[in-house]
Amino acid sequence: MRHLPGLVFFDSALEGARRGQISIVAAEPSPLLRGTLRQDAGLLREAIAAHRSESADHGVPTGFLAGSVDYDGAFCFGLYENALIHRHDDGSWLEVGDCLSKLGTPGTGADRPGVAFTAGRTRDDYCAMVERALDYI
Repeated sequence: MRHLPGLVFFDSALEGARRGQISIVAAEPSPLLRGTLRQDAGLLREAIAAHRSESADHGVPTGFLAGSVDYDGAFCFGLYENALIHRHDDGSWLEVGDCLSKLGTPGTGADRPGVAFTAGRTRDDYCAMVERALDYI
């Protein structure tokens, strides 16, 4: 699923699976909600209320919001309605939405794009920052 936008993986695979323990792989959130907690928290509340499901309870989410909140309160959350959910206690899988039809063919690794990391500062600048932190300590 790595080729799909917005891929998330929630792993709760602790040793000795407990009843109800699940892990979730999901992608393609729609819509994306962006804003700040101070001004736009109502967007999140409205999205949760609008997508609250009255359908049968399978013991797993049938859609969910996932995202992040920055230290300054800026947030970005997506509504995920395509997911694969693994129940650890019995080893079963549940598909939410149309996730299976979007799976890619596993590759060898050579066909996967690499991640390009670039330094945001020079080695000397970084070392100076570490020295300054050590001085504070």
